[in-house]
Amino acid sequence: MKKYWFFVVLLALVVFGIRVYLAFSVLGFSDDAAYTRLRVVEHVQNTWLPLVHDPLIARHSLSFSFFDYVLAIFSFFTSVEGVAKVIPNLFAALLVPFFFLLALKLSKNAFAAFFSTLLFSFYPDFFAYTFNSASHIPFVFFLLTVLSLSLFSVSRSVIPFVFFLLLFALTHPSVLLFAAGLGIALLLTLAQQNVLSHENVEVTLFTLFFVFTTQLLLYHAPLLQFGASLLSSNVPEELLPSTFPSLSILDAIAHIGIFTIIITLVVAYQALLNRNKSLYFFIALLSITSLFLWMKLIPLHLGMLFFVFASFLLLNVGVGHFLEYLKKIRLVRSWIIPAVFVVVIFISTTYPLFSTIRNQMHQAPSLFEMEAARWLAQSTPSQTMVIAPPSRGAFLAYTANRSVILDTYYFTTLDAPQKYVDIMRLFTTPFEIEAVDIMEKYHADYIFAPLFVPKPKYIPSTCFSIAYVYRARVYAKSSSCTRSL
Repeated sequence: MKKYWFFVVLLALVVFGIRVYLAFSVLGFSDDAAYTRLRVVEHVQNTWLPLVHDPLIARHSLSFSFFDYVLAIFSFFTSVEGVAKVIPNLFAALLVPFFFLLALKLSKNAFAAFFSTLLFSFYPDFFAYTFNSASHIPFVFFLLTVLSLSLFSVSRSVIPFVFFLLLFALTHPSVLLFAAGLGIALLLTLAQQNVLSHENVEVTLFTLFFVFTTQLLLYHAPLLQFGASLLSSNVPEELLPSTFPSLSILDAIAHIGIFTIIITLVVAYQALLNRNKSLYFFIALLSITSLFLWMKLIPLHLGMLFFVFASFLLLNVGVGHFLEYLKKIRLVRSWIIPAVFVVVIFISTTYPLFSTIRNQMHQAPSLFEMEAARWLAQSTPSQTMVIAPPSRGAFLAYTANRSVILDTYYFTTLDAPQKYVDIMRLFTTPFEIEAVDIMEKYHADYIFAPLFVPKPKYIPSTCFSIAYVYRARVYAKSSSCTRSL
């Protein structure tokens, strides 16, 4: 067992080293939302209050996350950008030993636990989408893993469970999935006519009440307006198919492989048949996540991470049972099957992982875009309104400190669908008069155009001129051109 803990610690160090190296090899951040987090962290540093009223982007709800306070505390020792690249990757590395311990408790097999930990640590949708995005997702799954571990000892000490549940509830609305999973696990236990312990009932009811109360307090305005479709609300119609696509069994197979799907379903069936209550929560989490994905209530990327989290833990149990069976029948040498598992995981994940990492690195703003943003900061009045593609909205607000129309936090932004349509039309319309109308509608004076945006056909013209160009471009609207009547 000690040798496995040595490999687990080594894996955590490798995960941390690779993630930090990749993060600092990119000039900026791969996700535009990261720049909103940087601005919130700076605001927390100065006031210790969440950013309720964003002076640069019109919002209709409070954006609060305990993770922003974690970044703010560490930012007192170094730059905000450096902390945002290191701390999320630190929690991703801390997740490794905790995930291994959870898997070990479930399967009682060290190799199976290490195998599933290795899978989750380098799962492309987790690794590649979070290594350079200042994302709180590693922190969320760290809390989810610790809470799952706490369920095994909640009868002995409930205080750690309540503490981490509080942090989870103050970090991300996905805590609702955890609470719903506990509720379904309780129903599964009742359906199996098992005796319910008072501790489990009390913890489950407390979790449900506590989680739904805190989320209602934090997001009461959008929750009352949009209900269960909070995360999918206000998203532009053009982006709904890619953000909230329909989930099928083929999609699940494409994300985690048919091998994992088959073993997960077999283990879930056996757990229900044999009344293995230790797996009920993970079966419930798998079920509620699938339901939310099918109903398009959560984004595909976030939902699949919860789906994979539960799947890999159940896979760990299945692999453990399989290895124990092979030992009993002595069919092959003990090292052959583990070696095959490692080879299969290496072949199946290497290309998707490298491909996704490369794509994410290319999505970060280039040096030319940063120079154009600095030009805006130095050459335009502080009250200037700039129209930029939504994927560069938060970046521009942070780097240039100028007001923008829209970023990628659609569900918190006023009239996001209409703003998205107007911005896309501004870059695609061939008519100068329509472009002037859009600029006047939002009282904008400049257009920020990254290299991936084609130059509009109406530029240059009487009303529009090229104010800055060096790969990235900035266009200026003449003050003499006003909105048509």
